[in-house]
Amino acid sequence: MKAVNRQQAIGRRKRREKMEIRSYRELLVWQRGMDLVELIYKFTENLPAREQWGLSSQMRRASISVPANIAEGYGRQSSGNYKQFLSI
Repeated sequence: MKAVNRQQAIGRRKRREKMEIRSYRELLVWQRGMDLVELIYKFTENLPAREQWGLSSQMRRASISVPANIAEGYGRQSSGNYKQFLSI
């Protein structure tokens, strides 16, 4: 059996973890975030016209930020950057 140092073992584990999920689109949390975006867009279509540029816009931007941050963080090279995007 070949001797493996700690860094090599961590690197192998990270590669395995990364291989299990091929895309952020496979993440249940991203899928639910996109479901929320659809619900918010449908809901805000029925708000009064005076709210279209205020409340409606704010709700839409807030809802899309969740899956957008997951997708952007997933594309980062390090798990530290990814965790940062998930904590936003």
